[in-house]
Amino acid sequence: MGTCLCDMTAAACDGNCACDPDCTASERELFSGALPEGPASPQLEYCVPSSSVVEVNLPKSGVIASVRRAAPPGEFFRELLCVAGDNNPAFGNFFSDVGAGSASDLAGALGTDGRTSFARPHTVAAAAVVNDVYRVGDALPAALSNLQRSGAALTGPSLPPSTQATVPAGAGGVLSLPAPTLSGDCDNLAVVGFMTNVPFDASGGARSSCFRRVADFSTECSELGSFSAYDLVGRLRVAAAPTSSPTLLAPVVTRVRAMDAYGNLDAGTSDFSRAGAGVALPAASLVGGVCQNALRRVDFTAVHNGNGALTAITADVVVADVPAASAGAMQEFSVTFENENTLKSGSWLRQSALKSGSPGYRPGFPVLGGFKATETPGSADSKVAIEQFAGGLPMPGPGMDGLCDPGGAAPVEFGASSASSCHIPFTLEQLRTFCLSSSPGVGYATFLANTRAALAAGGRCTDPAGVAGRPTDVPLQTSQLPSQILDGLFSGVAGGAHSQREVRVGIWGDSSAENAAEWLDLAVESPDLPAMEWDEATATCTNVAAGVRYEFLTGKVGAQQSPQEKIAFGKVSFSTASWSFKDPLKGFCSQNFPVTVHVDFASMDQVVTENVKPKVPPLLPRVPEGFMYPFY
Repeated sequence: MGTCLCDMTAAACDGNCACDPDCTASERELFSGALPEGPASPQLEYCVPSSSVVEVNLPKSGVIASVRRAAPPGEFFRELLCVAGDNNPAFGNFFSDVGAGSASDLAGALGTDGRTSFARPHTVAAAAVVNDVYRVGDALPAALSNLQRSGAALTGPSLPPSTQATVPAGAGGVLSLPAPTLSGDCDNLAVVGFMTNVPFDASGGARSSCFRRVADFSTECSELGSFSAYDLVGRLRVAAAPTSSPTLLAPVVTRVRAMDAYGNLDAGTSDFSRAGAGVALPAASLVGGVCQNALRRVDFTAVHNGNGALTAITADVVVADVPAASAGAMQEFSVTFENENTLKSGSWLRQSALKSGSPGYRPGFPVLGGFKATETPGSADSKVAIEQFAGGLPMPGPGMDGLCDPGGAAPVEFGASSASSCHIPFTLEQLRTFCLSSSPGVGYATFLANTRAALAAGGRCTDPAGVAGRPTDVPLQTSQLPSQILDGLFSGVAGGAHSQREVRVGIWGDSSAENAAEWLDLAVESPDLPAMEWDEATATCTNVAAGVRYEFLTGKVGAQQSPQEKIAFGKVSFSTASWSFKDPLKGFCSQNFPVTVHVDFASMDQVVTENVKPKVPPLLPRVPEGFMYPFY
């Protein structure tokens, strides 16, 4: 169990992972190295192996561990020291499956284990192209089309004559995607290597994200601007093979969707048929102070034939409206490599998915999360599956300005206990109105957009007389603020796309969305929080539901040399705080108030391991089943 730790993609071959069962023989020939596979199974060297493997079925687990019996190498002294006979009654030490946990187990573990952990990012550099077929890690030669959307040739001092179809793309003419610099701003830093996904694995999230800072929206919201889907996707050409005169592949746009301020996507327009012509890219344009159809996300799929050549590039594009009053917007990118034989028949739809372990969770990888989905709601016999979150179980996070932003949500990372915060800006009038519920409030995304526009127009402080642009909106008062930031997630009252839905988390790092038994309910504690109260004398609002805490109980299963970690229990709870306006005489200024997020992981007490022993041998010797043949 857990002997192929480099297999981190379900239903797809992981480059340079020799133990990945999804890799074909031709794909293995393209490997340029070997990733660590994890510790080998325990084994004993027998003079004459009487059995190739001894299976160990742990109680309650249903998971098989094994101790291998191997012949010794053909060396004189090694053969003298091999095992001729074995009367050891034990196979080795194994962790028993702890089974499902409970709230009391979690409380006890949290009381004894309060350590925190931090994940270390993983980076992979693409290797140089060395022959006429791609090998794992080879950079992909790329170019940009020298044609406008209309088909007319582009002109300019940095472009070649209009008779030339393409110009080199990226650094050194290889495919590279925007990635965050130390400041978090976008720069073309991520060189894409063959059969090397971007991000490399789930520890980097579902996508690489960076902030596209804009000084002039009129330039960047045009056909060749950084917010133009046509500039990044429509003009891109990628070499099918690293030859001197390669075939250049243009991306097939399989879907275009629009994202709202909460990060929710509409149905959009799609054409996943391989025989189809794809979907037209929307044009970015600056209208009424808003950059419409600004590029927000691109998910590329690089399809290869398994023999070192690309056969197609597809792009799933997401656009959004970005106010010109903002400093810019977040953008996300990903590249997934797929063998054309693993795609759905006649379709560009892929069937692979990133995992957070194989099978146990790996530290720093996202906790798998999703909604319970039934084929026929209300029916006891209905099939149940999981509507899985793309990037893991989300928690509230900040935007680039530190304000709580639905687009800044980050996944909960397994094993990483943490404390974080973001802020909500209120003037004194807004704090009073919110606390007294004297206004019905608006959705959090609307509140944030209006507040940012007002702050950009008038600054943090505005004239107390009420100049146009002064922030006046307040969030809803019907649910906890962390839930509002996550569009109703964990909320038991109506309001938000995700409210009143059952949330589940994956027991294992490779839990399948098609098997509901591999997921457990995430308990949401919803005590009757006291109503907010306003104290005019101190300008204080008490009992503000402004904190959320994620708590998880974990356990180990399997061989002591390579234990696999699972989630045995999880819950979410909310806490209240008092918000005081520091200087009521400057009530026309915005003050930031914190929303706090805590994550705690606690391990079950499993100090005593189980020494697994074989079954007691029978008194009489065992004979082959066909011993009496042909007489019986």
